[in-house]
Formats: sequence, C-alpha cells, structure tokens
Amino acid sequence: MTTRTCPDCSVPFVRRSHNHQRCDPCRRIRLRAQSLAGYYRNAGAHRKRRLKLTPEERIARDRKRDREYRRARPEMARENQLKVRYGITLADYRLMLEKQGHKCPFCKQGLPKPGTMWASVDHDHITKRVRGALCAGCNAKLGWFENRRTQVLAYLDG
Repeated sequence: MTTRTCPDCSVPFVRRSHNHQRCDPCRRIRLRAQSLAGYYRNAGAHRKRRLKLTPEERIARDRKRDREYRRARPEMARENQLKVRYGITLADYRLMLEKQGHKCPFCKQGLPKPGTMWASVDHDHITKRVRGALCAGCNAKLGWFENRRTQVLAYLDG
C-alpha cells in the first residue's frame, strides 16, 4: 500500500488498490456523479422508446404478456386468483374438492381434476364466505337464483 495525494481535494490517502486514484470521499462523489450522468443520458431514450406505442398498443402488449405468463404458470395464476377473489389457497381448494368427493353437491356430477379444468368456487356475495365447489352449470343457476331470490320465492308461494 502506497500513499498518494488526491487530485481533487489534495488530501493524502492510502492507496488500497492500484486503480484507486482518489480518496474515498472524492471517489464516492465522482462515482455518484457518473451514475447520475448515465441515468439522465439514458432516461431520454427510454421515454422516446416508450412514447412510440399508443395507449391501445401498450394495453394490447401488456395483455398479451400477461396471457403468456399465465399460460406458462397455470397453477400459480389459479393460486393468485383464489387468494384474491376468495381468500383461500390452492391447498384449501384441493381439500374442499376432496371433502366433496370431486362431485358437485347439487347435480352429483364429477368435478374436473385441478390442473385440467377448474371447478367454480361457490361463495356468498355478501359475506364472501366460501361454501364449496360447483360445476359451471349449477354455479350459474345458483347465481341467477341468488340475484332473484325474492321474486322466485314470491312466485313459488303462489
């Protein structure tokens, strides 16, 4: 290790490496200035590149990228969907199917196995409580009935 004088501040410093030409404080200042200069030099090009796409093209590009991402990772996409919409994990979903014997509780038809297709998750729209898994047909009918419950019951009562 040799002692040198910093060319920026004229303070003597111990040179720890052959490529250290300045003292540590001056080196940090210089590196920071170089990184900022590089950032600002490239920032304009980034904005120009981004502005070439219209908003519609950008939306289409993002949707395509999302679609490809979900296709490549179907289990992860379904896991995220279950977590966000219903607050359950993929393990909870599979356990729910096991408890039901992979059958719809209404029509008793077999539900698809996870990974091939997905059974509909039945939930109360007001309390958000998950009730079980249904086939697509029963889920649609139950949703229709829930939205028109008073009219249907009034009709049935006569």
